[in-house]
Amino acid sequence: MKNQRPQLLTPVLVFSNFFPVLGVMLYNWTIFSVVYIYWIEMLIVSTFSLLKILYARGEEIPLRDRVKMGVKFFLIRTGIFFFYLSFIVTFLGMMVSAKTPHGSVDVAQTLALRQGFIKLALFNFIIYNLLEFYFLFIKNGYYKMAAPSKFYTFFNARMIVVHIVVIAGTFIYQFLADKLQMNHMTVMMICVLIFAIVKTIADILSKAMEDPIPQQEGGFI
Repeated sequence: MKNQRPQLLTPVLVFSNFFPVLGVMLYNWTIFSVVYIYWIEMLIVSTFSLLKILYARGEEIPLRDRVKMGVKFFLIRTGIFFFYLSFIVTFLGMMVSAKTPHGSVDVAQTLALRQGFIKLALFNFIIYNLLEFYFLFIKNGYYKMAAPSKFYTFFNARMIVVHIVVIAGTFIYQFLADKLQMNHMTVMMICVLIFAIVKTIADILSKAMEDPIPQQEGGFI
């Protein structure tokens, strides 16, 4: 049996990461909407990391201890993310409210997930992470060799890259909109494409650096 990393989900990953581009193009999303969507995606990823901690069998750890590890991981990680949300709401929310028409209404609707396409974007992220969890963790037997501690990390390289890109993208947005006086759509397309491209590269490299996943006899599916 040859160790090989399946590439089946790479197109799904690319589509998932570029989904917010459609939000900007079709629904005139603001920088707040894009960053908020990526923030919620990190919560989704954390939820599936919790499931991996609970299901991983690479170490002989009693279920009760795995549950304690998973709960501790999830509480600390989400606590960090909610602290990060305070930056998103106070800084980006206020900036969008001041710079765009009906900005306060847009921020409130985004926070409440009132927009249908935002819900579709979240559904898209959930579907990708569910497929990844099933095919790259359960179906190929990786859960049998992976240790729960492997997923007990609060900031991996992928998430650090996402944080840096979000912060850098915010300053790029301000520079293009305020200093160069570019229109909203052009600025947003530049920023969201930077987000999507860098995030996709970080995701692919992050998965490539993980432990080899054994391929089952008869193929991946």
